[in-house]
Amino acid sequence: MKRYSKNTLPRVLFAGPDLRSRGGIASVMGLYKKALGEISYLPTTHFRNKAFSVVAFAMALIKLPFYRLKGYDTLHAHGSVRGSWPRKSLLLDWARFLGMRTVHHIHNGALQKHFAAIGPDKVARSLRKRDAVVALTQGWADYLRREFGLTNVVVIENPVEFTEATRKENSSGVLRLLFLSTIDHTKGLDELLAAIARHKDELHGRVHLDVGGDGSGYRDALDFIARHGIENIVSTHGWMSGEPKARLIESNDVFVLPSYAEGQPMSLLEAMAAGLAAIVTPVGGMAEVIDDGVNGIFVTPKDSESIFEAIKFFIAHPDAIPEMGKKNRVIAAKFLPERVAEKVIALHKSLQEKKK
Repeated sequence: MKRYSKNTLPRVLFAGPDLRSRGGIASVMGLYKKALGEISYLPTTHFRNKAFSVVAFAMALIKLPFYRLKGYDTLHAHGSVRGSWPRKSLLLDWARFLGMRTVHHIHNGALQKHFAAIGPDKVARSLRKRDAVVALTQGWADYLRREFGLTNVVVIENPVEFTEATRKENSSGVLRLLFLSTIDHTKGLDELLAAIARHKDELHGRVHLDVGGDGSGYRDALDFIARHGIENIVSTHGWMSGEPKARLIESNDVFVLPSYAEGQPMSLLEAMAAGLAAIVTPVGGMAEVIDDGVNGIFVTPKDSESIFEAIKFFIAHPDAIPEMGKKNRVIAAKFLPERVAEKVIALHKSLQEKKK
């Protein structure tokens, strides 16, 4: 991986969740650090709990003027929606008041739902104040421009690290499926488990599902697995990171994420980089990297039977898995950290040029 010098972006302060947190943004920032070299980072949450996070955000507000005095002239804030939106909006407004350029980098796939709840006019006023708004995909950039009349939107995709680890050859005759995500009721795990439970007799001995992740829906998923007697088909692993996650990915054949909405899920990019095929819904950034029938299979959101049909396809056509996996590795190479880092650098050079 190409690494830039220590002073690549000496006047840019990045902000976002505690880098020890679980989640996609923390993973993205970890790869930014690897690719860009040393970056200045201001955590706005704490990995332990909400009470610590309140303190962390207050400290971020207090520290920001001191960063300004040190010569930082740009705040690049990474955030999502829900509680993240008001935090990042306040922090960016404070930075703007201090005379800093502001960049709002949005990591979320349910923008339409959450922006409707916040209020379109309020969202538009906030985003129009920014020197740049970063979207993860072209589709979300088009949405922001169309719905809010923004002219300051740029696309910077999530990075994915390429390793030598690739999907291991499978001669067991059992299709190995992987669900890897924060678990809540919008990620489609409910429908995936329902498909397996409904057809467990047909799938027994032919399919195995690994579930990695935790979240608000994790306990419900465990209860469902036990209640429907599918423990011999489904294994749960809790939150996965680092080497254990890499080993789990490479030991599977097909990545499954039937989400209702998505931005650009890191887990999908990681699975593609390892050469897995995919079963996903055509939502958000997933629709921009998966071509139905070419490098994966699209299923209908909230439709367990369409998930079952996709699983049956891979059972019947195991040769499609390595072919799709090869194509996915080629696509994932477009998201190497050094390529994404070049876009980040270009954005900030452009902002600096505009102010001259």
